[in-house]
Amino acid sequence: MKDFTKDSLYKHILFMAIPIAINMILQTMTNLVDVYFVGQLGEHALAGVSTSGNINLINMLVTQVLFIGLMAIVSHAVGRKDFKEAKRIYSHGIFYGVALALGVLVLGELFGELYLNTLVSSEETYLQATHYLFWFVPLLSLQVIYTAFIAPMYAVGLAKPFLYINICAQLLNVCLTPTLIGGVSDVIPALGVSGAALASFISGVVSLTLALYYLCFVQKSLTIDIHLIRPNWDIFKRVLKIGLPSGATFLIYFINTAAIYWALNQIGSAEQAGFGLGGKVGESLLLPAMAIAFASPSIAGQNYAAGEHQRVRSIFTITSIMTTVILTIVALLCFFIPERLVGLFSDDASVVHVASSYLHYVGLSFPVFGLIFTMSGMFQALGNTLPSLISAVIRMMVFTSTLYFLSSQPYFNMINVWGLIVFASILQAVIMYLMLGKMFNHKLNQVIQT
Repeated sequence: MKDFTKDSLYKHILFMAIPIAINMILQTMTNLVDVYFVGQLGEHALAGVSTSGNINLINMLVTQVLFIGLMAIVSHAVGRKDFKEAKRIYSHGIFYGVALALGVLVLGELFGELYLNTLVSSEETYLQATHYLFWFVPLLSLQVIYTAFIAPMYAVGLAKPFLYINICAQLLNVCLTPTLIGGVSDVIPALGVSGAALASFISGVVSLTLALYYLCFVQKSLTIDIHLIRPNWDIFKRVLKIGLPSGATFLIYFINTAAIYWALNQIGSAEQAGFGLGGKVGESLLLPAMAIAFASPSIAGQNYAAGEHQRVRSIFTITSIMTTVILTIVALLCFFIPERLVGLFSDDASVVHVASSYLHYVGLSFPVFGLIFTMSGMFQALGNTLPSLISAVIRMMVFTSTLYFLSSQPYFNMINVWGLIVFASILQAVIMYLMLGKMFNHKLNQVIQT
């Protein structure tokens, strides 16, 4: 079990960030492999997978509630050296992970096609999207269970074992994706976009199996009490209090992204496909900075609960500088060579043009994204994620209302959408910075005085 209240903060941040970064990079590389092989199936296949894949943002609401809530309250318990309470939280959290996973599975099967009906006008794109959802929805359910098991492990510094698990699973996914999409003559039929989703589902099963083996038979830092895998309203409320506002921001992002697909649908399916491709590549470029920002909550959470308040402020300063510098370099790459970044993943000139345009303009706001990620992590560590939700709601209201207005204008084009994304990101960052400053002055000073 890692004690983050002592020794170098730089060392702790890198200790957590490197495994997180590698995990995220592997996941994104797998996603890009999917994009590459799905892209070979044509514009409609890529647009269908991109649109249906957006449902993952809803699932991230659930996984974020569990991950952020469990990680925060377990890190606080560990910071107070109350290991019995940490074990109790972990055990009860498993129950809610399983319950929410079943809910995701049922809701996805009931309402997945209804969601597609609202966003897709092309019959062929709709058909491809429904094929992808068949295996994608069960995968989302597995991800919820997996999150409930591993979130407390990050609170005690055990990120590295899950890096190895993820390497195994993602390598399997990379091997299976082209095989299942294109098939093997007389052995495996070509499944098309369904094959991409099935490959991810199989790798998800492998990840969960390996994680359960490690948790039950290898690690001894934080064990599960099988008798406590049952409802506990007090712990569930604590998880929701911290996790729900943070998770709800993904619902906001889902609405924003759905609004973009809706607006681009008025222009054409190439614009939808290009946005999906540009978004995937953009996400991969954000990963190093995201890993640094995502490493901070467990470190800052332990220090906050232990009363090490100056270290909490230092963590924010260090992570802000690191993420901003990294993403400024990324923004320059997106501005000057966007075609090279997306050209490997599609042969369709119109799709590449849209994706390149997205990176060229939206990439300018990537350093701002780094600050948003960092500030979100600090809100999580301090046990109050409501400011993140408030800023996201304001962003959504401004973004969607302005997008709706612009889409009705005769001059509307995709550049309007990209510019609006940049503006909305800057607005959200300013709001979050003002609220974080007030929270620092109130919470940290208040704890010091008492």
